[in-house]
Amino acid sequence: MPAVTRGPNIIGGVDQGDGDLDVIHCTLPRRKGMSSTVFVNASTVAGVLGRGVSRRTDLNTVHLLPGAPICPPHQSPIFVGSLTVFADGLGIGRVGDDVGSALCTFVAEGSADVFAG
Repeated sequence: MPAVTRGPNIIGGVDQGDGDLDVIHCTLPRRKGMSSTVFVNASTVAGVLGRGVSRRTDLNTVHLLPGAPICPPHQSPIFVGSLTVFADGLGIGRVGDDVGSALCTFVAEGSADVFAG
């Protein structure tokens, strides 16, 4: 089973910008959008919620899309996600899931110990 992908750590209400990676093209896309109620690898440290699971329709960070003659900035969502595991009614994202309907990239990184079909 593939690893579950996560958005960034939120510490004291501040996005740390360290969401899981998508496959790199032009620049480095990371998972940005995530659930605010379902967490993966939650922390026991006060003020640290852990990392929300990234789901179908959750966007990645703004990054450059390969194109000619320039690489325009854009964001793309997880296109489908899991068909059997859901967070907030949306299929959760996993390593290998399509981001932007094959026009953008794929999820490249996820939890080391949380997996889903």
